[in-house]
Amino acid sequence: MSTVNINYKPEKPEEYVWKWIDENLEKMVKRKVPTEDIRLFVDKSRQVVEFKGKTISGLMTFKDGIIDMNIEIPLLYRMFGQTIRTSILDILKSI
Repeated sequence: MSTVNINYKPEKPEEYVWKWIDENLEKMVKRKVPTEDIRLFVDKSRQVVEFKGKTISGLMTFKDGIIDMNIEIPLLYRMFGQTIRTSILDILKSI
């Protein structure tokens, strides 16, 4: 597996970001990557969002105002790493 790491600092307060994650993140991901069938598992108490799809999986943490995301993709898809990174950053910028 290959890993894509993303760090992003949203400009909005933490409460707003969690509300946005609850209401919008899964819809946005399904719109961007409908064939992957990604499911999100949000745990606000640990400030973690786990996600699993057909071929990718990962973990997103939101602590101290910074979103840290680690995405595991199969080696076969490693050439799409930059595209995946760009798509996720586009989603995060809509927060």
